[in-house]
Amino acid sequence: MGFRQALFFSSPFMLAGIVHFIVIRFDLFPRLAAIPLDAGLVVFERRLFGHHKTLRGALTITISMAVFVTAEVQLFSGSQLISIYPKGLNPFVWGGLLGIAWVVGELPNSFLKRQLGFAPGQLPQGCTKPVLWLVDQLDGLIGVLVLTSLVQFPPPTVVFWLFAITLVIHPTGEFLMKLLGSSN
Repeated sequence: MGFRQALFFSSPFMLAGIVHFIVIRFDLFPRLAAIPLDAGLVVFERRLFGHHKTLRGALTITISMAVFVTAEVQLFSGSQLISIYPKGLNPFVWGGLLGIAWVVGELPNSFLKRQLGFAPGQLPQGCTKPVLWLVDQLDGLIGVLVLTSLVQFPPPTVVFWLFAITLVIHPTGEFLMKLLGSSN
């Protein structure tokens, strides 16, 4: 059940990622893309999060997650799989919170990379590269797990599979975005 629940839990994130890709690829909502989450703030002469963390991305992920979690709960209402979601919480609200948690989870890593002088998608060479790559792949998931732990922490087998799925899907999505010329 652990893998199935992790895949179920991950599905809205994957679908939100596809929506985000489409929004970037076709430059939808360009005015929102021009609004950085860090409002242009500078710390130690460097941008707080950089120009790739925008209101467009945050809203796309948050709204998509709210819609997809709601749809998933409706479609699987009689299934044991939905026990991964907390009972009594509105699925639209919960999905939106999960989206926000993903976005917020990515911000500390973006801050660190900007302060170290790395461009978006760039990692240092040498022995720290694998560690920073791993953090870059898992930061959003960690934000989500922090949020879920406040309400209902998933079973350890589900957490294991969430990490495994994320380590496959996240870099695959990044590769496809670069391949198709839509890197953000």
